[in-house]
Amino acid sequence: MNFFTAPVYYVTDEDGFAPPTFGGAVAVKFGTVAHTNTAPKALFTLPTNTIVVGIMVNVSVAFSDSGTNLLDIGILGANNHYADNLNVATPGQIVTGMQPARLFTAPLGEPTTITATFTGQNANAGAGVASIAFLYIVK
Repeated sequence: MNFFTAPVYYVTDEDGFAPPTFGGAVAVKFGTVAHTNTAPKALFTLPTNTIVVGIMVNVSVAFSDSGTNLLDIGILGANNHYADNLNVATPGQIVTGMQPARLFTAPLGEPTTITATFTGQNANAGAGVASIAFLYIVK
C-alpha cells in the first residue's frame, strides 16, 4: 500500500533543484566534473542571499594524469574561490582543504555560478570523475 504520493507539480530553480525552505533549512546543490574539464565548468548557480555552510567532493573515479591531479572550485572569474589544488588522484571523499574564509560568511549578493576545473600536470589524464556538493542556507 502506498501512503505517500509525490506531487505532480513542484517548484524548482533553473538547475532543477527544489529551493530550501526559508528559516534555516539546509539545501544542497551538486554537479559533476571529469578529467576532460580542463577549463572552468559551470556546475550550478547558488541563489541570492545564500550562505555556504559546507562543501564536499566525492571522487568516484580517480583522476589519472601521470603527474599531479588537482581540482579547483570557484566562481566565474575566480577559479579557486572555494578550493585550490585539491588532490583528486584517489577515490574517496574530500571534506577538508576548502577556503575557510568562504564558509559561514555574508550572504551572496547576487546569483553566483559555481565552477570546477581539473588540472593534470602533464595533461594526459584518461579517467577521472568527481561530484561536488555545496550545502547552503538562504537568509
